[in-house]
Amino acid sequence: MTGTFPALTFTVCGHTYAISIVDVVEVAAMVETATIADDTDPILHGVVIRRGEPMMLLDLRHLFYCADAPVTLETLFVVVQSNSDKEPVGFLVDQVQGVVYLKQDDVRPVEGGRGYIRGIVAHQQVLIQWLDVNAITAHALPGSLEM
Repeated sequence: MTGTFPALTFTVCGHTYAISIVDVVEVAAMVETATIADDTDPILHGVVIRRGEPMMLLDLRHLFYCADAPVTLETLFVVVQSNSDKEPVGFLVDQVQGVVYLKQDDVRPVEGGRGYIRGIVAHQQVLIQWLDVNAITAHALPGSLEM
């Protein structure tokens, strides 16, 4: 029997993505966002205050070259923190779907690209792209959040 692992699934631009539940801190509703200087990477949506601390908010729509979508108080973001990250980071998503259990042996590795996708798996007739949280945060936040 192959091992399974829990993953949080969500949609961005009509595609389904997943991240390991180990990297998920929480799913949160949108709060007031402070914008960053105009010359920053467009994936950096801004900064929010989470539990009294500043946290960068990344717009995954920009990472995957999708059209802008309005960010409202109904917009959700997934707070992630991988083992290699010092600070938690928020991922703006279109819709959070829930937790699924994926079979490790069913995940097909992805070669090439920018390294954001660890693999692809079909689950209940849905194609899920498994994201690499470390690769995304390393691209978007090469420095730290220290102020």
